[in-house]
Formats: sequence, C-alpha cells, structure tokens
Amino acid sequence: MTKLIVGLGNPGEEYKNHRHNVGFILVDKIATHFNINFDNNKKKSLYSRTKYKDIEYILLKPQTFMNLSGESVIYISKFFNIKSEDIIVIYDDMDIPFGTFKIKKGGSSGGHNGIKSLIAHLQNDDFTRIRVGIGRPPAGKKVNDYVLSSFSKKEKEELSGVIANDVIEAVKIALFESPIIAQNKYNKKINNKYKRSRNMIKIVARNIVKQENKAKFIETASELIEKSRKEDGCILYDLCESTDGKYLTFIEEWKDEKSIESHNNSEHFKTIVPKLGELVETDMDVVLYKKIK
Repeated sequence: MTKLIVGLGNPGEEYKNHRHNVGFILVDKIATHFNINFDNNKKKSLYSRTKYKDIEYILLKPQTFMNLSGESVIYISKFFNIKSEDIIVIYDDMDIPFGTFKIKKGGSSGGHNGIKSLIAHLQNDDFTRIRVGIGRPPAGKKVNDYVLSSFSKKEKEELSGVIANDVIEAVKIALFESPIIAQNKYNKKINNKYKRSRNMIKIVARNIVKQENKAKFIETASELIEKSRKEDGCILYDLCESTDGKYLTFIEEWKDEKSIESHNNSEHFKTIVPKLGELVETDMDVVLYKKIK
C-alpha cells in the first residue's frame, strides 16, 4: 500500500516563509522527522519516498504554483497508483486561529485555490485535509497581502515547535492508524481550546469616525488587533464597519473577566487606545455582554 502526504505552497525562495506556504514548511518538518530528503524532481513534482512496515509513503511538494497544485498531485497519484482516500494534504486556512489545526476528510475547497485544483484534477474530494490555522488578516490589510507575508519571529518559533510536533503526530496517526482517529484527537483539542463557555464575555465598541480619519484609525487599530489576538484568553478580535458607514466597531470575545482585565492593562492597549481616541468624534460606545445562563 502506498500513501501520499502533500504540502501545498508556492515554489521559490521569495515565498519560502510566507503564511501561504505553511504546507511546504510543515512537510519539510515531517521529512526531517523521518530522516528523508526531497531527492526526486519529475514533472514539477519534488518528492521523497520511504517505507514503514507494510506502508510506503511519499512526501510531495508540488513545484507548480498554488492554483495548479492538482497537476502535480494527479501525476504522482497515477504514477504510484495511489487512491484519493490515501492522500493527506496540509495547507493554510484563514478561518482557523494561528496555533491550531483541524483535520477533515472530504468536503469543499473552502475557497482555497490549491484545494480547488486538487478536486478538479482528482475529480473527487475524498482526501484528508490538515487545515493549519494562519488566522485572519488585521483590519485594513488585503487577504492576498496577508497570505503572502512572512510569519513573525514568535510565530516561526511556535510553528517550528509545538505546531510542527502536533502535525507530525497527527500525520503518523492518519497514516498508520486512520484519519478518523487523528481527526477525533486533534479536532477535540481545538474545540476545547476555543470553546465558548458561559463565563465568556463579548465586547461591542462602536466609534464614530470622520471620513478623513478612517484610514488612520484602521491603520492604528490593526496593530491593536494583531497584538490582542495573541493574548491568552482572546477568542475573537475584529474591526467592522457598519453598512451605512457611520461606525467602525470592535467586536471582541474573551474567555472571562480576568482576560479582559489583563488585556486592558497590557502595554499595547494602554498605548494604542488613546491614539484611537484622538481620531473619533465622540467617546467610544462600549457594551459588554454575557451569555444568559
């Protein structure tokens, strides 16, 4: 039996550390763990082969660009006679918070161009996905710019450490036991980490900002959002504009009151919020909500 582990990304040094290349980054970590090298390069397919017990498995980094990944995957899967159900694909997902990942078998592309290409070329979606969270771009930053930006130093350390270790373990379980066992183990972890408890508090903070100050407000708020999302206890931190253009509104979810207190005492909060206050017409309208028990 032969199985295939695919990391999605864009080839070339300029893309090496981008968020969109998290599939490449992690499949490299898997190769290092198994002490194998990517020493085969055929038809835009950079791959390595090894065997454990009765299972041969192949690690693949398509050398097409992301939206053509399916060309490489269909070539390797046909060449080695690999069924779609024996393919595991690792890739980035903005809908999952950074530091976590989800495992799923089958389903739609979720808008991811690499997965769209795989489904089109394989003519089915019956492969296992390991969706690695990169989080949403901060307010004011375009999606394309965000996914093609590099991880921060702290994020790189976490990606190379605990995230990589968990993904390697998940891949081993999916390979040598079953994808369902891996899914049950690791999806439970993320659900527990981000479970919304009855102590969770939601904050809605509305700001009336003049048109000429909006760009500066969004730029300043982006720094606050990026740093706040990394705080322990932060579940959600977004900036939205009302459809009538009247309000720029922070929508936040925090684990509990202690998390909010810690957030309000953070250096970035005390530094950035006064700057935002200078750009609004009236005081910030802040409302805290708690779940009804």
